[in-house]
Amino acid sequence: MRRIVVGTTTAALALTCGAISTPAQASPVQPAEPATPTVLRTVRVDVNGDGKADTVTVTALGGTQYELKVVTAKSTAAVTFGSTDPLESRSVWGGAARLDGVKGAELIVRTSTPDASGGFAVYTWRKGALVAEAAPASPSTRAGWWTGSAQAIRFLTSHGRAYVDVAKLALAGTSSGLRAKIVRSVWRGGKWVKVSTRSVKLSASKTDYYTDLQAPSILLNQAKVDMDGDGKLDTVSYRLLAGERTQTKIVTAKGKVITRTIHNQDFGDAPLIAGIDGVPGSELAYIDGDGYSWKVLTVRKGKLVVSPSPEGNPTWLRSPEQFNEGYDLALVNGQWQVITNSKSTGGDPITVTWWRYLWISGAWVRQNTWTTTVTESEVGTLCRSFCGVDVTQL
Repeated sequence: MRRIVVGTTTAALALTCGAISTPAQASPVQPAEPATPTVLRTVRVDVNGDGKADTVTVTALGGTQYELKVVTAKSTAAVTFGSTDPLESRSVWGGAARLDGVKGAELIVRTSTPDASGGFAVYTWRKGALVAEAAPASPSTRAGWWTGSAQAIRFLTSHGRAYVDVAKLALAGTSSGLRAKIVRSVWRGGKWVKVSTRSVKLSASKTDYYTDLQAPSILLNQAKVDMDGDGKLDTVSYRLLAGERTQTKIVTAKGKVITRTIHNQDFGDAPLIAGIDGVPGSELAYIDGDGYSWKVLTVRKGKLVVSPSPEGNPTWLRSPEQFNEGYDLALVNGQWQVITNSKSTGGDPITVTWWRYLWISGAWVRQNTWTTTVTESEVGTLCRSFCGVDVTQL
């Protein structure tokens, strides 16, 4: 677990005023600084189908332009694409997955535009280059790869063949559930070929398989972090599975595999990785489905087990409704500590109650409690997550 001492750096802004001369002399227009490319995502996955992991990067080039690049053992290929995804730019990456049945993973990138949200592109490796894979037939009038409340795409494999269902969704009248018109295509002769059309009512068990983009396994992110505390970097991957489930997989430096699969309704976002408790090695913190708490898991004896909160609960609270915002961690005088707080309702100034815990003999032990007052504007500076430690978002 990497422990860091938190400090505050204040940058001084200097304003200079000069005398106004007459006549004024216009300054030459300076060209805008070129945008600095920023790598948004890096994953290792077999793209060219040789059985070896390749390096895939997604880079923001500036404005609405992005680059998707693959570096294999023998060659490099890249494409530039545009996206105006209304979400943060890291959501441009959609993941890597085996979709068409050909060896090697396909790469999914979001290409939404202001007048056509939910759009994406699928790139695949062919003869040393990245090429855009044509979308299958759809029951909707809008062509191309896209998903939303009215359309879902599901990839599946049956009897060794790759299929894709494109479903046009609608509420099932006065009854609960959804009705779907589904066009199924099979991968044949290097393209998606339509094989059937059907209209069905989706049962509750099937609805989760026709939400947004579904595939048996989509690699979303990876990280290199020491999870088991042996001082060596382990590989942590995060995948979206079929049926609105996700899987976190840890492969330790010694080759041990530890996995955890959950349903998306149980937890609302990808896990955080941070050194939270007082034991070497990092923890996984899953945000609860209501967005108001975490379940923290840690590696013990080769298994992922629950790490109780300082209060002794199985979940770590983060509830604005209960006025508990976060956990401030730090190494102080050689001891690992956490400070949490709860603030009163209404009024200005606001009363804040603080609790300080130390990690002693494998457990959190409360040391002292105190109260302070803060103004409404200062409330925003309080810790709202896991503070004082390096945090990686999977």
